[in-house]
Amino acid sequence: MFKSFTTFHSLRLKLVAAATSLLLASCGNGGSSAAPPTGGLTLDPGDGLVTINWAATSGVEYWLGYVAGASVSLDFTSPHTWVLNVLPPYVLSGLANGTTYAFAVNGRTGSGPGGAQSPSVATAPRPGGVTWTAGTPTNLGAAALRSVAYGTAADATINYVAVGDGGAVFKGTDGKSWSAAATVAGVNFLSSTYTLGKFFAAGSAGQIFYSTNMSAWTLATSGFTNTTNVNGLASNGSTVVAVGDNGTIRTSTDGITWIAATTVPAGGNLNAVSYAPGGVWIAVGDGGRILTSADGSVWVSRTSTTAANLKAIATQTTSVNTYVVVGAGGSVAKSTDAITWTSATVAPAVDLAAVVVPSTNSQFLAVGAGGAAYTSPDAITWTARTTGTLANLWALITAQVQYVTVGDGGVNFNSH
Repeated sequence: MFKSFTTFHSLRLKLVAAATSLLLASCGNGGSSAAPPTGGLTLDPGDGLVTINWAATSGVEYWLGYVAGASVSLDFTSPHTWVLNVLPPYVLSGLANGTTYAFAVNGRTGSGPGGAQSPSVATAPRPGGVTWTAGTPTNLGAAALRSVAYGTAADATINYVAVGDGGAVFKGTDGKSWSAAATVAGVNFLSSTYTLGKFFAAGSAGQIFYSTNMSAWTLATSGFTNTTNVNGLASNGSTVVAVGDNGTIRTSTDGITWIAATTVPAGGNLNAVSYAPGGVWIAVGDGGRILTSADGSVWVSRTSTTAANLKAIATQTTSVNTYVVVGAGGSVAKSTDAITWTSATVAPAVDLAAVVVPSTNSQFLAVGAGGAAYTSPDAITWTARTTGTLANLWALITAQVQYVTVGDGGVNFNSH
């Protein structure tokens, strides 16, 4: 999605002559200037990024110039940053949310000098989760979709995979357009992940399946009983951990053969598990249950601040990691060490099913019952967002600098 590029900052006025001489020398070679693209640039802001698009002409090499400000001039007397030899749509990341940036391009052929610039246009990046767009098709069948993963298939294509009731499996390369990939008989999928070069989907009757192509799924030897649901999956890249009903936890180094965790405090159902940067595993469950582990095998109970059923976990990775869990009744628990937790709630209080943090670490985003969505910069103050559905949303993922959520009746939405 991101193209390699070379950047350099335009020199200030005292170096104008030197910069001009250097660039003109490198842009000769018999080439010529090209006209700016017809229609100019269109900008689509996202979380710490802007997607820049234009109508490119074949054979023209485009240079993109930008600056923090309301307008940009692509001459050697005005400060700006160049991105060389780019093609649309171009995604420029590493930008500051809330800061206005101006963009323009010029073109050349045959390594000639740049031509006239396109009109300067500006926008400000902002965190996603505010505006949501329904995917295509809008409803992926009648079954509820309970989980969504993201990874690379055996054919090297990168895919989102959504799974749910009746063994439903859907795939899409962009999280916006979907097609049926498989129907796995005899299982209701409740959780999924991608790791160890495989997609994993798990659920009812203690079943864990794996696939490398999203169409053929193989049943693993999970060790869960056929009366135990597998509610959560997570990996640290070398070990996969599965959690389920009756506090069951099992681990695997290949995702095919699973063994029981060594020490698990007695308690109720576990609904989700996560591996957080810093080397801590966290599992949450019914009755406000929170467990942590350093290796995925030996688990310790932590004092919770809520008795609500907890459903999901996310970690904001900054100078101090922030761990957040969400659950029934809009319950939220927050910690900076995964040991001591403080509580909060969203308002209006609805059951929350999933929470994530984007790669920019800019915010938390949670979804849940009745199409609810909430964003928060600190996991304390939450703002309700409109998704465009009243269906329950069961799963949420952040990948490709966007959010994708799925839920009842196969509804699916994306936001960036």
